[in-house]
Amino acid sequence: RFGGFDRLPETFRHGGTGGGVVVANHTAGMDPMLAQTGIRRLIRWMMWADMMAPALDFAWKAGQVLPVRHGQEDSTTLRQAVRHVKEGGIIGLFPEGSIVRPPGEIRPFQPGVGLLARLTRAPVLVLWIHGTPYADTAWGSLARTSRAVGELVDVLDLSKEKDPAVATAMLRDAIARRSGWPRNDEPMVELSAVAENRAD
Repeated sequence: RFGGFDRLPETFRHGGTGGGVVVANHTAGMDPMLAQTGIRRLIRWMMWADMMAPALDFAWKAGQVLPVRHGQEDSTTLRQAVRHVKEGGIIGLFPEGSIVRPPGEIRPFQPGVGLLARLTRAPVLVLWIHGTPYADTAWGSLARTSRAVGELVDVLDLSKEKDPAVATAMLRDAIARRSGWPRNDEPMVELSAVAENRAD
């Protein structure tokens, strides 16, 4: 079910126009589909390239997923995302970087989310996802019944926030306050580990 989606701004409604950014906590592999079902405008998700299984290339292409990589290639993806929003599209991010384990915590947000909000100057729709089934794999959640909820937390205007780190913290704080979940300050994704995985 969807909580508060009757209050979605026109930008994030079916048939709406204008660019925007969707930010949510990450609980399960079904999260992108849950958000997409509620919003009903195409959301181009940003996703770590290492997590994009080649066997599902057809899905990544159909959803126009933007692969995030470490280093210069990551800057290229950021520019693509900013351009997409400024051209009237929607970009989605799970800034914790990975499905949170154990569940029921709020992990640190990757700093790029604040930079994206600053560069696009677009409204940022903040969602709290909960009630999804816990599974050992990202796709395991799709095979289980659940009472999944996508809940509208807020729509933030971060266009005047000059410090991307402050914008990132504001987004994390919004979800942490609504959820009441404890904050775990250990990142889910270390950039150095991502770089090592790519080298392998």
